[in-house]
Amino acid sequence: MSKLNQGDDINWAKPSFDDQTWEVYFRPKGKNLFWERMPVMIPDEQTYHSDNVIMIGTAANYDAYFDGEFIGNNTGLKEGSLSNKAGTYQTNFLIPDHLNTVGEHLLALRFHRILADDNFHSFAIIGNHASMLRTPIQISKFMFLFAGMYLIMGVYCLLMFLGNHKDRISLLFASICLLYFSLIMMEYLKLFYEYPYTFQSTRLNIIAYLNMSVAFLVPVFFTFQFSFPRPKIFAVVLLAIILGLNLEQFEIDYDDLARYHNAIMWIGSGIVVGYASITKQKKSWIVLGGLLLAIAIMLWLPQFRFPFVSSFDISLFVSFAVLILTMLFAYSLKRKEERQAYENSLLHSEKLKNELLKKNIRPHFIMNTLTSMMDWVEESPKEGVKFIGSLANEFEVLNKIADHKLVPIGQEIQLCKSHLDVMGYRKEVKYIWEEEGIDLNEIIPPAIIHTAVENGVSHSIPNKRGEVKFKLIFEKEKKYKIYRLEVHANNREKNTGTIAEGTGTKYIKSRLKESYGDAWDLTSNASPFGWETKIKIML
Repeated sequence: MSKLNQGDDINWAKPSFDDQTWEVYFRPKGKNLFWERMPVMIPDEQTYHSDNVIMIGTAANYDAYFDGEFIGNNTGLKEGSLSNKAGTYQTNFLIPDHLNTVGEHLLALRFHRILADDNFHSFAIIGNHASMLRTPIQISKFMFLFAGMYLIMGVYCLLMFLGNHKDRISLLFASICLLYFSLIMMEYLKLFYEYPYTFQSTRLNIIAYLNMSVAFLVPVFFTFQFSFPRPKIFAVVLLAIILGLNLEQFEIDYDDLARYHNAIMWIGSGIVVGYASITKQKKSWIVLGGLLLAIAIMLWLPQFRFPFVSSFDISLFVSFAVLILTMLFAYSLKRKEERQAYENSLLHSEKLKNELLKKNIRPHFIMNTLTSMMDWVEESPKEGVKFIGSLANEFEVLNKIADHKLVPIGQEIQLCKSHLDVMGYRKEVKYIWEEEGIDLNEIIPPAIIHTAVENGVSHSIPNKRGEVKFKLIFEKEKKYKIYRLEVHANNREKNTGTIAEGTGTKYIKSRLKESYGDAWDLTSNASPFGWETKIKIML
């Protein structure tokens, strides 16, 4: 058991010195000198080597004494010198041949700190020089394989998000993978890089914040994958618990803090996935099985000892790998569902588009239009020619835009005007078209305003002057844009204030779903001036 004492006396390096009055637990005060004496053991004869070294890791500058003999320091200066620069956190020292004997020895460390930091700890490991250099690399290479896997998946999902900024699940999964990558790199940094001891406290804080972020994002990820009641409240409560714990990090050991963070992550994830399994959501039992397997690995691996690294760290990162594969399975399921929904929306949109085209060329429409055209040609040939021109123009524009996903608003307005011209001749009603705030640079799904105009023609009664006015208003804010079509006329459904959802309304919804996902809203209802259809698109 190591003991510490404030002060400075070279005699404290001697094995014969009596340290009974020294403290077992000790917190250094300011930048004063202090010593630590700890017993160390050289392995028995079967593992004994003539080139044994002792690795010392500590958060201070120090001179090291082995059985009272100076063997080196972490500053590179001569014995007793007080450096103003921080020494390395971990350093290997060759044990002199005459002291390299099997059994217990005394390691005494004379500390000098350049920072008045309360975060102090130290350890020492004895082993063969070759194995002390090789073993850390052998261990870390497996962890770096995991890190590489996380990095590739994180970058891939991040690129997917950059291609579609509305794909929040890809951004969330990318963030978790990149956090895991960063966590492994920071955790095993000490095995391949000799950094100054002053960075150790910063490194431990970075690891703590990475663990905190992972503990929050993993359960939140599962709320995106499965239907979970009040996910925002769940996320706020989870974040409050983690932040409350993190405020106490300087009162808690860093390893204990990591255990608390990961316990919160497993419990939070278990609540969400468990709820999904109880409510029999699709494939949730497979995800629950993966989650339980990861927890079992984390609890089982600490039974084994690993050189140079904590068993908890190994169990944590191996269980992370299983957890990531489980999350990847859930992520792929969600992507598959989204792809199927998109393909179904395309198929549905294609069917509705065909219905819409058939609606405009069905025999009943053609017969009524031709009959009206004959009457106009007989009564007023000039107006009849205009009638034919308007009909031809409507079919030309409709045919031109029907196969496009998005079209300029100018073409849409042209289609609406042509349709009103045709219907004006047919019904002998004066249809008036007005616009307000229209931005010709805007694009929308084809024929959705045209379809709303058709509904307005079908369900409106002209005023006493035989007029029906259509007014298209465009408004744009930072987070959304609105197209509002006002129909100024008497409403045939005045008593109910609603119109049954027919092919036209279904077509509008399908086109909006195809182009904007769920980031839109459609309302159509009676108003004081007649009827109003409002299409709101989120930006």
